[in-house]
Amino acid sequence: MAALGGRYLNTLRTTVYEWDGHTGNDSRYREALVLEPGLAAGPISEVFSRR
Repeated sequence: MAALGGRYLNTLRTTVYEWDGHTGNDSRYREALVLEPGLAAGPISEVFSRR
C-alpha cells in the first residue's frame, strides 16, 4: 500500500515555506517557492522574493 501511495506523492503541487529569521512580534514563515514535479520545464514553477 505504501508503494502505491508514494507513487502519487510526486504529482502534488507544493508550496515551500522558510522561516524569516526575525525574533520580533512579526516572526513567521514566508512562502519561498512552489514545486510542481510534473512540469516539463522543471519542478520549480515559482520563486517568491523577500519583502
